[in-house]
Amino acid sequence: MTILAVADDKGLVEQYIGVFTDITNQKTAEEELKKMAHSDPLTGIANRYSYNIGQLVLRQVCRDLKTLEQFGFNKFSLAVNVSPLQFLQDDCGIISDENVPARFLELAVTESTVMLDAKKSVQRLTELKSIRFKLSIDDFGTGYLSLSYLRRFPIDHLKIDRSFIQSIDQFAELIDFLYLDLTEEYE
Repeated sequence: MTILAVADDKGLVEQYIGVFTDITNQKTAEEELKKMAHSDPLTGIANRYSYNIGQLVLRQVCRDLKTLEQFGFNKFSLAVNVSPLQFLQDDCGIISDENVPARFLELAVTESTVMLDAKKSVQRLTELKSIRFKLSIDDFGTGYLSLSYLRRFPIDHLKIDRSFIQSIDQFAELIDFLYLDLTEEYE
């Protein structure tokens, strides 16, 4: 039994489900998160095994996607948070093994992960984008990624951290940036 499974059985894991909808309010994606409470002693152990746990989660997400596809959900995608080590890995073996088209997966990496080596992250995100993965940066606003640098990342979604939105001036700056970026893209 994995650390995550033991913690889940003991009620130490909280599950969060985020639903993404399009402009017509049609459900287009879902994100499932399982997080252990930070005060729990198992958290440190789980962090050491984040790559292995991440691989188990990714395999399960791939299997869930295949099941969804069998029930006719062929425009559905699932977002999965990837650890820094998973992000840097060059192989997509689990996805190939499970025979899931990359377009059904959204890989979410944290702002702190992409800022470990921003230049390498741009290259890695570009590689993943060429395979047709959907990409997002999670926890935006918790690190030092500037809005101007953000434009270099080929991402589909930006998941803004609550702490960032609490400062309305920064949020207004972000909205202006996104508006200008979209305007330039469609001119």
